Amino acid sequence: MSPEVDNSYNSEMRIGLAMSGGIALVLYQSGAAHEILRFVRSWDKSAEADSPSYKTLLEHAKIRPVLDIITGASAGGINCVLLGHCLAFNKPFSVFRNAWVETADVQKLRYSSDPKSLLNREPLIEKIRSEMKRGTANPPADLDLYTALCRTEVHGQEMHTADALGHMISVDTRANFIDFALGAYTNKNNTENLLKAGSATSAFPGAFAPVQADKRWYIDGGLWNNEPLNLAVAAVQDKPAYSLTHRYIFLVQPEPISPKIENTIPKEPSLAEILAGIPLMGLNGNIWDAVESIQRYNQRYSVYKGLLASIGTDAIKTLGANIKSEADKQVAYLTKDIVPEFPQEILAEKEEEEPEKLKEEYLRDLRENLTPLNLVRFHNVFFQNDAGLIARWNALLDQPGADKVGMNKYAIECLKAIDRVDLKLRALRREIQATNKALKEKPPTDETSKKKTKENKDSRFAHFSGEIPNWVVSLT
Repeated sequence: MSPEVDNSYNSEMRIGLAMSGGIALVLYQSGAAHEILRFVRSWDKSAEADSPSYKTLLEHAKIRPVLDIITGASAGGINCVLLGHCLAFNKPFSVFRNAWVETADVQKLRYSSDPKSLLNREPLIEKIRSEMKRGTANPPADLDLYTALCRTEVHGQEMHTADALGHMISVDTRANFIDFALGAYTNKNNTENLLKAGSATSAFPGAFAPVQADKRWYIDGGLWNNEPLNLAVAAVQDKPAYSLTHRYIFLVQPEPISPKIENTIPKEPSLAEILAGIPLMGLNGNIWDAVESIQRYNQRYSVYKGLLASIGTDAIKTLGANIKSEADKQVAYLTKDIVPEFPQEILAEKEEEEPEKLKEEYLRDLRENLTPLNLVRFHNVFFQNDAGLIARWNALLDQPGADKVGMNKYAIECLKAIDRVDLKLRALRREIQATNKALKEKPPTDETSKKKTKENKDSRFAHFSGEIPNWVVSLT
């Protein structure tokens, strides 16, 4: 039986968790994972005794926490595997406490003979394996879990593509990450693959031996991305929300960088300092791009939230009805391009044949082959005009026994769905423009609001308070 959901919650708190590498700080991270899991499991009535304070807090806020994204590197990566297992089997994280306390000791991890590295991970992995084989998978019914772990390829991997002129482009990269969904945890036959992934991401060079998987050798993923916040941010776009949702992303960083108060110019580094720092430069990671991405999202969210709050509930309902009505009309027109109407001139040319038979043959040909326009769109949307991917798709279509009709029908339905979304966005832009036009024409009610309007005139991300500022919002 899946964990019992308390239906009194009317919104979700979606949590994305990124766990950085920390070598010996793995125990700190396991403690953070333990507490986050207690918080997430508190919505389950069967776990109420484990975290009553969290349960009370969430009941008061009427919000249900859901951990649906976990990314990690190095020590944080192996903790991600354990956290994912606990979510899938509805276990507290404390079940892995003994594995860390009893075996994660340098003296106990030393090789007794024939060392392949400074430390032997097998005693620790065996403890984890033993616990992962216990119990039965029992995840929440609606859990859509995504996990991504960073790895570094020892020998590198050549990636090939082609430019618009057909010239081959080859790139050698050692950066690699492995991702998997909830099914990777619930399938006990996949336990060894999970253990390999956890071992590979935490195989710090020299301390632990490299790990072989998929005929390749991997070492610590923290060497190229020690703080995989960017992977968590990227995963959010594949997590649609079906109810009122609040999204939070946490980065567990055992050694955060303290802000430098003094404004001094650093001295010129010596050659020894440069050479000594090179091996560790990548370990600090670079999360600034991900942080900026989150800030841009937060700014857009504040804009739209303020705009909708100012418009009012009744206006929002009307807005939604207008968008749906216009989108439906446009989709009906657009469908003519995807599956054009039967041209009447064919009937005029072949009067002796049955009209229904001609229409059936015409539509069959259309279903078997995309129109030239939509073929171009399909290649652009799904393959980014990658010549290699297009060739592989065409090869699948040409295979004996391939369901060519079904595959093309699938492509057509995908294009229809994309068009519906695009048309709704266009309709929403027009509604926003009309609303902003009306707001701009509405005169301020007093001197204070006039002042606020003047201050916020050129501010794209101004907060809404009192009178609406005199500016136009755009939807991108």
